[in-house]
Amino acid sequence: MLSSHRWHHPLSSIARRSAAPDTRRAMALVCPDKFRGSATATQVSRYLADGLRSGGYIGDIVCLPVADGGEGTIDCFVAAGFATTEATVAGPLEAHVTARIATQDRVAVIESAQASGLDLIAATPGNARHASSRGVGELIKYVLDLGFRDITVGVGGTASTDGGAGMLQALGVRLLDRTGHPISRGGVGLLQLHHVDMTGLDARLYDARITVATDVTNPLTGPDGAARKFARQKGAENSDVTLLDTGIEHFARILTPYVLPAAAEQLGAGAGGGIGYALIGVCGATRVSGADAILDLLHLDEHMSRAHLVITGEGSLDESSLAGKAPTAIARRAKSHDTTTVAVVGRCSLIEKDWREAGFADVYELAAMAGSVEASMRRTSELLIEAGRRIA
Repeated sequence: MLSSHRWHHPLSSIARRSAAPDTRRAMALVCPDKFRGSATATQVSRYLADGLRSGGYIGDIVCLPVADGGEGTIDCFVAAGFATTEATVAGPLEAHVTARIATQDRVAVIESAQASGLDLIAATPGNARHASSRGVGELIKYVLDLGFRDITVGVGGTASTDGGAGMLQALGVRLLDRTGHPISRGGVGLLQLHHVDMTGLDARLYDARITVATDVTNPLTGPDGAARKFARQKGAENSDVTLLDTGIEHFARILTPYVLPAAAEQLGAGAGGGIGYALIGVCGATRVSGADAILDLLHLDEHMSRAHLVITGEGSLDESSLAGKAPTAIARRAKSHDTTTVAVVGRCSLIEKDWREAGFADVYELAAMAGSVEASMRRTSELLIEAGRRIA
């Protein structure tokens, strides 16, 4: 909830803590994540900056929108100056989509949601059963063709629950039924799997450094796995969830000789409907916190070392935020720089003790400002500007 104490300017607390004078020029670093359904991270940062200026803040303002590997990941890299290229790849169902990739120097960043995103199709039972991750594999192949070997794959916000099967097929793995034909697309096709042929797997993957960036640590199967934890939000009904989980279990059992030991239990194996499992187990990828990987690529600490105040935020500040989502990862880093962090969020279900321990000096909740969550979602831009004005 919105804090009830009187707001004190963050510079005053820094002055009290510091034995030596702080010679940094006054600078506010505005680095929010998206407010899902209301505003992109880029929009949120712009509205907050507008509010700071209209409220009389006279220091420098640097906007650095962030993400944690899900939707909006490419947008935050574009805002940070990365170049972009586009590729036409398979979407979650039959239709093709145009997906963007961010590049800088030797690094390529892929957002799985650009190819297999839940926002690209309706969340229905049929779509939940048949959605595929094939387009993600086509994006990886595309950046390999461009010569990139340092590839970060943001895994989140996907419509698929196929264990990464579609992605592996795009990278040359043959997944065959009893008659020697390719299995059907999506999680529903996994129960048909009888034989795996790995001989066609793109050999360039062995020379690549692949990083899986995700904010979830779920295993592949079981109560907290890809299907039982996330498939309902993709449109699956109870019977579909059971079918998808059974299919993924069968898929993992058949793939056991070809993957790293205990790949299905690795942190993040269940991310992206199992894309994490296929990348870690078959492609030898390393899983890292999505927020931390992206903050590193954006050189956040370099910006933070020059800031007196950090403003971050997301749509909902709750228990899941404490597990390492972008705002709490930012607050943790800001503390090491002796920089005050303020959160602006759509709603907050944490008690003050918890968000203070997470590193926030104050929390501005749009739902409290508007009177309800619904009203805040209708007035997001106006309320973000007002929050920036109040901070200033």
